[in-house]
Amino acid sequence: GAGKTTTMRLQGGLILPKQGSITIDGVRVSATTANQARRAVGLLTETPGLWDRLTVRANLLTYARLQTLDDPQRHVTRVLEQVDLADRADDPAGKLSKGLKQRVALARALIHQPPIVLLDEPTSGLDPASARQVRDLIAGLRAQGRAVLVSTHNLVEAEQLECVGGCSRSPWDGCSPVGAEARAQCCLERRAHAPRANLHADQPGGHQASHH
Repeated sequence: GAGKTTTMRLQGGLILPKQGSITIDGVRVSATTANQARRAVGLLTETPGLWDRLTVRANLLTYARLQTLDDPQRHVTRVLEQVDLADRADDPAGKLSKGLKQRVALARALIHQPPIVLLDEPTSGLDPASARQVRDLIAGLRAQGRAVLVSTHNLVEAEQLECVGGCSRSPWDGCSPVGAEARAQCCLERRAHAPRANLHADQPGGHQASHH
């Protein structure tokens, strides 16, 4: 493949680079700083990876405790409301549809309120309605000023999410200027204040490539 998932895992601090460097929210990732860097990142993998026999609430509680969050129950309640799954909290994860499982996985990625969110194929295999719900959630994250990186094969979806084409069209986004130039300026202002995940990769010939 093109290395999209590997890049996501590098930026999420799950694997360390053999060459080049990665800086996440001001922290250069190394064997000694990986845990610190991971706390700034919420990573949604292509497959949800939930414990099917546990309820939605139990899945999220487990991750809240792994993140050593104060009052994990409160964080679970908050994130369930954020992804509109409060009414499914006591359902076993294994009995959910793929779209609902993806929303649980997104809730897990957001449980510790990370400033940087990495989403690997967040709408892969979802029906149109479920995919729209996930895109709306992504728009909400951007409206909160979080840095969001999405990996997708869906070029139409990429254009819908791409900031250059205009800020989120949701009416509750808080940014609805008229005209392409004004929308682009709005997005540039948001980017200037957003947290960053930087990747510097060594290339053959001693050249370097940088991604932000």
